[in-house]
Amino acid sequence: MIVHPSKLTALPMIYYAPDLPQTFVIDVPGSPEDTLAPPTIEVLNVSGFDCVAAAGQGADRIWFVVYQRAEQDYAAAGRIELRDAFAWLDANFQREETLTFSDLNVYLYAYPQPDRTGEC
Repeated sequence: MIVHPSKLTALPMIYYAPDLPQTFVIDVPGSPEDTLAPPTIEVLNVSGFDCVAAAGQGADRIWFVVYQRAEQDYAAAGRIELRDAFAWLDANFQREETLTFSDLNVYLYAYPQPDRTGEC
């Protein structure tokens, strides 16, 4: 499963490779980032999850795709969303590989823990 922490990486990849199993974490409702209108979601035929735990539920491997700038911005703003996503991934999988493509980091998580939870 390919999991994106936001629509910013998800939408281009879903457009480019619609047959790949991928999803994204939705924006916090009412936040400044919550800009994907319901009619647009319907036209694009995409859906997301409230958190990375729900998005990755049942997956044996997760490719977590994050812009480097997003990692920096979230840390600088003291926002917890990415920190919590990485904490859940690290607690429930082994990080196997980190690939960098220009300004994009792709983290491969594999070997899930048998007692992991998919709750946000």
